[in-house]
Amino acid sequence: MAIKGRRLLVLAGVPILIAGGIVFAGRDLLFPPITLIEGIPSVVSAVQPEIESAKVAHIEKGNKYIWGANDCSIFVMDYIKACGKVVPFRPTTQTLMNPIATQAMGFSETNSTPKTGDILVYRYQNSKNEWKGHTGVVVWYNDSLWVAHNTPTHNGLVVQRLDKFDEQAHRLTKGKETSYKTLRRNDYENWYASFKKRREQAL
Repeated sequence: MAIKGRRLLVLAGVPILIAGGIVFAGRDLLFPPITLIEGIPSVVSAVQPEIESAKVAHIEKGNKYIWGANDCSIFVMDYIKACGKVVPFRPTTQTLMNPIATQAMGFSETNSTPKTGDILVYRYQNSKNEWKGHTGVVVWYNDSLWVAHNTPTHNGLVVQRLDKFDEQAHRLTKGKETSYKTLRRNDYENWYASFKKRREQAL
């Protein structure tokens, strides 16, 4: 009898679990989680001052996306400069894919998962077989990793959840690993130690 009673309790709990799942699913449908924010949140600027410097440069160049003058790679260029690195040429997504070019700017390709401060860059061919690309910087926001990038879709700077940025990159590159790279500054350990102190102060 005790075993049967336990089974009844378990079975009785199944509808509750299902109902709970429906409530949570409904909540996400009614209040979907935020995956993109226009602009750069102040906490991102506080813990990653290099992003703040790149944002200021973006504003000075017109405060909107302008291909060739104030685009995604120029935002990343200003970020690299703010990292204290020498930028001997105006980088594009094509040059950011070149290991010799990135080494000259103090960054190297890494196969590890992205970390705060990394640069993400991908290249792909569109429906007209034209080569296109996009790039951004991994930032810490809301206890998780996001990507700050200058996008024509929103005509300026945004921070986007890393997994959503990844989804778009993998879709456009058709999953080709060589078309999507993570670049990490060569002095990362020293930089990360200072970043952690700023993050602790921000919490």
